[in-house]
Amino acid sequence: MTNHLLNDRERAVLEHLTPRRFELLLLACQLPQPFTAPELKALYSEVNPRTISLDLESLERGKIVKATPPADQPRRGQPIYFELVPDIPEVLERLASTASDAWSS
Repeated sequence: MTNHLLNDRERAVLEHLTPRRFELLLLACQLPQPFTAPELKALYSEVNPRTISLDLESLERGKIVKATPPADQPRRGQPIYFELVPDIPEVLERLASTASDAWSS
């Protein structure tokens, strides 16, 4: 029997994070919500704007950010606004706590 340390939501979030996406997520926390890709790019200037857009699309698929309009609607020529999904701070806190607990046991 396997003892799972992570719940399904935590696993889903981790599946969509890379070090760069995690940095983008932390930077997005500093922006007024909702924000745009160019606003995020202004805080993370060493990355190609297309890369930030692709990373935001992945974060949207992982239900880490919510986009308006959503991915299943046409977006061509429209500004896209992103905002953090409300449970993300709690999910990140649980992940940090789980890592801390595992380390100290």
